[in-house]
Amino acid sequence: MSLTVFDLSPLVKIKAIGWQKRGGIIRQRSEFTAKTRRLRIGPAARYQCTLSFVPTSDPEEVRIQRSFQATFSQPDIAFRIPIVELPQITTPGWPTFCRVKGAGQAGLTLLVDGLPPSATVLRNGHMISVGLTADDDQPLVLRSDMISNGAGEALLTLDEPLRSSPPDDAVVQINKPLAIMQLDDAVGWGVQVFGIHDFPDLAAVEAF
Repeated sequence: MSLTVFDLSPLVKIKAIGWQKRGGIIRQRSEFTAKTRRLRIGPAARYQCTLSFVPTSDPEEVRIQRSFQATFSQPDIAFRIPIVELPQITTPGWPTFCRVKGAGQAGLTLLVDGLPPSATVLRNGHMISVGLTADDDQPLVLRSDMISNGAGEALLTLDEPLRSSPPDDAVVQINKPLAIMQLDDAVGWGVQVFGIHDFPDLAAVEAF
């Protein structure tokens, strides 16, 4: 099933987002030796999040929240949302994205270009998202610093394998990396006295 992906409206009043990464690596322990080994399964892990919302008595905000639930509870619709809470690029004039350099890349590294020359652009533990297709942005954590050479190229070391090979010149978000999510929970609301609406926390899962 193909997805229709929308950016999440800033009018949806989100109070907090909790993120988890599931899958990718499993741990097996031998019953005989008690030793543990870690195995990577599948092409990549999948992110999950829990969305918490601000209570409101404003009729327009209630309408917007119901619209969000009605739209994104559909099976073929997903929303694009930043997976970091603050911008990662703090140097004025630096780009907010770079691009994949060369098609056919796979695994735990990615060559990119379009960066400021000879600079440490991001540090290990920062995140990026790679535009694999029009409806698949893969969020990834850097395991080493993003340091560009004199031509503005850098070889990135990733925490998970690319789940598909991105095309040459695909966009890599480095300022506010993104995830594409689908609601994975029942929707609804509750009403307190004075018309204050509470919206339950909603689970969402990365769509790909």
